[in-house]
Amino acid sequence: MSKRVVRFYTDEDGKTRPITEKTNYRRVPFGIQRELALAEVEKLRKEGERARLIETNRKRKLYAPYESALKPQNSTEENKQEHPQNTEEKSNDVKKESDTRTGESAMKKENTVEPLGLGEIKKFEADGGIFELPWGNTRVGKPWIAEVGGLNDQYGIERQFLKTKALEFEKGYPSKLGIPVSELTEGKIYEMKDPMSWGHPDERTYIRILSKSPDSFKAEEISYEDLLKYLRARR
Repeated sequence: MSKRVVRFYTDEDGKTRPITEKTNYRRVPFGIQRELALAEVEKLRKEGERARLIETNRKRKLYAPYESALKPQNSTEENKQEHPQNTEEKSNDVKKESDTRTGESAMKKENTVEPLGLGEIKKFEADGGIFELPWGNTRVGKPWIAEVGGLNDQYGIERQFLKTKALEFEKGYPSKLGIPVSELTEGKIYEMKDPMSWGHPDERTYIRILSKSPDSFKAEEISYEDLLKYLRARR
């Protein structure tokens, strides 16, 4: 039995009091019945425990509690008889690996670019994989390096400037600049600017990358006149 508030009244003390009456209404759970709700909760709990157990066994590679639906393979001969395509796939994989290795060796051979015969071949060292740009006078300007693309009617040469990296610097001196060897491409021509002293023009060096390694690279140094002839012939 429960009580329902019918109305309110004010007593002698001025307080509001409720007037209730007895009812036969029973409190029922909201939504589905309690038994069904408990059964659903128990089902979800069991599924959660099973899911956690499966995940734990997967991480620890423990598959003993579960029976495999696949037929166990007793020997390699039975496997060949039942699945002959597996042996064919393995042989094809071996052929692909050999073809890939031959392709890699061919690529390594192609990495060495033949020189143009326009200048002297020099070896440039790169400490820690970074080539330090030449820097004659720090007060004149900073050095830079750019990739030469072709001829330009306004500037003579098309340049695509590369991003340099600041190296360690000594106290009281500006930081030196360098570029990772990995950003240099074999067969490409690059222009380097070395600021000279006051009143002298900047020195420009043109190199064509022939081969490179993590700590050095070989390049063909080309003069400006020979570079223009080469670019005109390539046009």
